[in-house]
Amino acid sequence: MSTYQHQVSGFFVQREEAEMARDKLILLGLPPTSLAIFDNDRTSPSPASNANINAALKGLLVNGAVVLVATTWSAQETQIATDLIQEAVGSCKDVATV
Repeated sequence: MSTYQHQVSGFFVQREEAEMARDKLILLGLPPTSLAIFDNDRTSPSPASNANINAALKGLLVNGAVVLVATTWSAQETQIATDLIQEAVGSCKDVATV
């Protein structure tokens, strides 16, 4: 039996924009523990569960970039995250991790 897990990410210019998108995702039913915001100054609030993401993004966070990462556990959650992040920033990336 395979486990469904995707990571949908979007790059933002300002942290406040990423926080607004995260808050909307929470209102749409995604668990707060599945959402993380990364920037040069701060990483995930739960580094143990997001160690791979922290390592992957370390070299990408330049010039003040901010990244919202939504770890999704169903096709429905992935679609919600993809739609909202695309609306917020114009593009996103969906990566299957399993």
